Amino acid sequence: MNTAEIQGDEKMKERIQQCKFLHHLNIKLHQVCDGVVEASVPLQPSYMQHQQAAHGGLITTLADSAAGFAAISMTPHDREVVTVELKISFLKAARGASLVAKGKVIKSGRQFHFCEAEVWSDAILVAKASATMAVVQIEQP
Repeated sequence: MNTAEIQGDEKMKERIQQCKFLHHLNIKLHQVCDGVVEASVPLQPSYMQHQQAAHGGLITTLADSAAGFAAISMTPHDREVVTVELKISFLKAARGASLVAKGKVIKSGRQFHFCEAEVWSDAILVAKASATMAVVQIEQP
């Protein structure tokens, strides 16, 4: 995952590097600022379901990641976030060249952050998600 575009925040760069699943899916973060994240993934044949549209699991992962990293950007350096609730609505089949998710924190708090994400495929809104992220203490291995 390319972190060159993530300005300044070493915590965010470290979290991105630690998330091996995002690397596996080739998900990239392009914008990270306080409470807002943009992430993308190029679509490839292995990501498609039987009707040649992007699989819902990929769309959900991208939405969860955008919302989660938006929440991390609003979290103290000694804390982490975990998804405790995620609801996604699929609005249209995603058949473009790539998916772009725009995640944002709607309300941040000490224990929970409430987030939303939209997923777009070639300028077409294909999914909307809402997520609750719990703020937790970072556990040492």
